[in-house]
Amino acid sequence: MAHGSGEAICHLMAAFQLFPLIRENLDLEVMTQYCKMCAMNVKREHVCSNYKGSSGNMEAVRAFRIFERSLIKRDLQYTEYYGDGDSKGFLQVKDIYGENSVTKLECIGHIQKKE
Repeated sequence: MAHGSGEAICHLMAAFQLFPLIRENLDLEVMTQYCKMCAMNVKREHVCSNYKGSSGNMEAVRAFRIFERSLIKRDLQYTEYYGDGDSKGFLQVKDIYGENSVTKLECIGHIQKKE
């Protein structure tokens, strides 16, 4: 993954904390471009990488997948997106349920870095 683990966790929290008092993960999208079995030339059936494209676009695709399936999987609409200031993921989901249906909140870790 191109992003540091803290940053990736922050982006995924958009779908995790729908209800602040219920600390339950509602959805998760793990994405990878690398397959260890392919790299080791293992010739058996396996689940390979699930993303082809630039690392910089991975955040946006991941956010879109999570928000898109919220209606189908849980019959929910996520209303907030937690991310950093230059979040490409927010641009993909801000109008997913209708115009400006999702608002963006800054992740506290990214706010502290700016000071």
